[in-house]
Amino acid sequence: MKHFVSILLALLLMCLTVSSMAEQPFTVAEPNPEALEADYAGDWVCAYAGHGKDAFEAEPHLSDLGMESLMTVHIENGFASFTGMPEMGTDPFPFHYAGGAMVFEPEEGLVIFTLQLLQDGTLSMKFNMVEAAAVLYLFRVEAQ
Repeated sequence: MKHFVSILLALLLMCLTVSSMAEQPFTVAEPNPEALEADYAGDWVCAYAGHGKDAFEAEPHLSDLGMESLMTVHIENGFASFTGMPEMGTDPFPFHYAGGAMVFEPEEGLVIFTLQLLQDGTLSMKFNMVEAAAVLYLFRVEAQ
């Protein structure tokens, strides 16, 4: 639980600075309710963040977003591992598939993160515990 409190504190600080950034380099797509659990597997990198339909490039705002470098996510067999965001640690988080999305719910009814595939193939990551937290938008890293 201590780990989650530190994540929440970092997200609260992130919200204070992120809300004033208003660039719109890409259009946020609608969720893909037909996404399958297998569609989430792979490697993803954060490129944008925002609120609602307003989005901005993540890289120029790394410290505001609580990142050391662009956050990456590796999803495999129901687990997600994160890099670039120190507050999240290095241990994989167990996610489960629910209603077309992947959720991290350490206790029943306590949803911390929601990963949702969007209709354009983008992956959104919502921090459910902080209403004003920016949503992160990640793009699939293609195998080289």
